[in-house]
Amino acid sequence: MWAKALWSREYAQARLFVWGVPVIHFLALGFGRLNQWILDPAAVGRAERYAGSGGILAAYQNGDLESFGRVWLLLAVCVLALVQFGTERRNGSQEFLFSLPYSRRRIFFTKWLFGASLIAGSLVLNTAIDMIVVAASPMAPLFSLNYHLTEIGYSAALLLAAYSAAVLIGTVTGTAPSQSVFLVLLGILPIGTYALLDESVRIMWNDRGFPDTFFYEELQDALNLSHFFFLQHDFVTWQKTLVFLLLAAALAAGGMWSYERNKPENNGKLILFGWLELVCQIGAIALASMFCGMIGAGLIHAGEARIGYAVGFAAGFAVSLLATSRLRKVRLKT
Repeated sequence: MWAKALWSREYAQARLFVWGVPVIHFLALGFGRLNQWILDPAAVGRAERYAGSGGILAAYQNGDLESFGRVWLLLAVCVLALVQFGTERRNGSQEFLFSLPYSRRRIFFTKWLFGASLIAGSLVLNTAIDMIVVAASPMAPLFSLNYHLTEIGYSAALLLAAYSAAVLIGTVTGTAPSQSVFLVLLGILPIGTYALLDESVRIMWNDRGFPDTFFYEELQDALNLSHFFFLQHDFVTWQKTLVFLLLAAALAAGGMWSYERNKPENNGKLILFGWLELVCQIGAIALASMFCGMIGAGLIHAGEARIGYAVGFAAGFAVSLLATSRLRKVRLKT
C-alpha cells in the first residue's frame, strides 16, 4: 500500500501540520507538566503531600492536561481533514490526483494513514516527553506507567474516531464550506437533537420530557460528544478505548466506500449523494420544525402550550422545506 508519490503529496500539502501539531500538543501537555512540577518552586512540598496521601491521580490532575491536549489535537485533525478533502476540491487538484495511476481506495488509505500517523506520532512523542518530565521531577515517586498507557490508548482511539468521522464528512460533501459546517454540526446535533425531542415530548405529552432514569442519563452522556474529550482519568476504561477503535474502523470504511463512489462532476454541491441529500433534508426539516415549535410555545399563550407549539412547528416545517429545497439546487464554485 506504500506509494511514495502519494505520501509526498500529502506531506507537501500538510507540512505545517507535521511540525506544528506536535509542538502545540507539547505546549498543552508536556509544558503544562513541566510548569507544574519542575518550574514551580512549590512542587517539592506538593509532591510530598500527594505521596503521603497516595494521591497519584491528584498529582496527575486526574487527566486534565491530557484532556487539554486531546482538544487541540481534535481541532488539528478536523482542519487536516478539511485540507485533505475540501480544500483539494476547491483548488482543483483532485482531478489531477484521480488521473494518477492509483486506485481511489489506495489514495484514500494513504490520506487516512497519513492523518492516523500524525495522531499516533504526536501522542507517542509527547507522552514520552511527559513521562520523562514526571520521572525527573519531585513527582517521580508517584510515577504511574499504567496511567500513561491508559491515557495514550484512550486518546489515540478517540482521536482516530474523530478524524475518521471528519474524513467521512469530507468524502460526502462537495465543498470546503459545507464540510466545515457539517463538522461543526457533528459536535452539536447529537445532544441538540436529544434536547429538542425531550422538550417536544414535555410540551406535547407529559410535562416532564424523557424519564429521569439511569438509561437516559447515560444516553445524554453518550450523545454529548465533548464529554469524551474532557473525560477524567477515573472514567477512562479500556472498554471505551475498544469501542472508539471499532467506531474509527467503521467510519474509515464508510469514508473509503463513499470516496470510491463520489463523482468529481458533483463537486460544488453541498452533498455529493442524492439519497444522502434527501436524508439530511428530512433531518433538517424535523429539527427546524421542533425548534420553531418550542419558540411558538413560548410566544403564543392561547390556552395550552401545545397550540403555540403546533403553530410554530407548522411554520418551521414550511420555511425549512422551502429553504432546504433551494439549497439542494445550489452549486457553489469550487
